[in-house]
Amino acid sequence: MSYPARLFPLFLLFIAAGCSLDYRQAQVADTRPEDVPETILRGALFTVVRPGYRTFTVRAERAESYPERNEQQFWNVTFQELDRDEKLLTRGSAERITYFTENDNVELSGDISFYSATQEAGIAASYLYWDDGNRTLTAHQDEAVTVTRDNGSVIKGKGFRADMRINEVTFSDGVEGTLVTEEDSGES
Repeated sequence: MSYPARLFPLFLLFIAAGCSLDYRQAQVADTRPEDVPETILRGALFTVVRPGYRTFTVRAERAESYPERNEQQFWNVTFQELDRDEKLLTRGSAERITYFTENDNVELSGDISFYSATQEAGIAASYLYWDDGNRTLTAHQDEAVTVTRDNGSVIKGKGFRADMRINEVTFSDGVEGTLVTEEDSGES
């Protein structure tokens, strides 16, 4: 064996020792930080069907899931709820919705528009919070909310709170508008 041929195995050993690869940097972390979504969906459509009862459909430009925080976030959202005969119960839209999976509470923000065919009323606001356990819908104390009724009533005020258990809407400040009563509208 010639002199250069005897050095070849030594040369390979030298190169192999000098080129150790560090695979730790390429490994995926075992835990994901809470502020990093587990799932991101674009152009999402979610449909919840309760057989024989109703269908709830949500369309979102973007949806993110954060299971460690028990929440899902949606952007540029439209939603509707239909009864078993596919008659509209509710419809609405919001720039952003955060759904808290642990308790079914919902925080809505941005340009919010909501209409209930059952209540024959709509709500426009920039922030609303649905407390599912108490069945209440509230706004920030200092932000105006507008409630419209199909009968022509339009009420705007601050300190909005709706208690859906007793179908009561209250404002605590700056209330103005027009309230059409049954006598005014000719209803009986």
